[in-house]
Amino acid sequence: MLKIVGQGWAEIKIGNKVICKASDVTQVPLDFLKALYDYLNEEDVKEKRFSSSVYVDLEGNALSFVFSNWDDDKAHVFMIYSAPTESDFAVRTFDVEPLALAQELVEDIEKDFKNWTEWCDEEVLAYWLDKLKAVLKAIEQ
Repeated sequence: MLKIVGQGWAEIKIGNKVICKASDVTQVPLDFLKALYDYLNEEDVKEKRFSSSVYVDLEGNALSFVFSNWDDDKAHVFMIYSAPTESDFAVRTFDVEPLALAQELVEDIEKDFKNWTEWCDEEVLAYWLDKLKAVLKAIEQ
């Protein structure tokens, strides 16, 4: 889902397709960890959240990924981005569940953890990685 592809750039892939290259202007790995944790976690809140999002800077443009239960409580992943006209936005839906993305994100960050610490504080990254892993483990049980 997430891979460093050059100094200050990360590739975001969903369903084996590269969607965009994100800038390190924001803390992309940390933002995705927090959003997916917020979306999947039920322990720290009274009831499950119905959506969570991540803002991604593309240096000159931006988009947002939204993890949401809006259709008969079915999980969806959306991307909201600028449409060809400046006043409009477009929405793209992906045929993948947020749970699968969370599992892939954990694997990708663990595989290249040291390099991701150049994007954000190592202790903070490890903390949120562990939190998401704990939620995934609880869901598996």
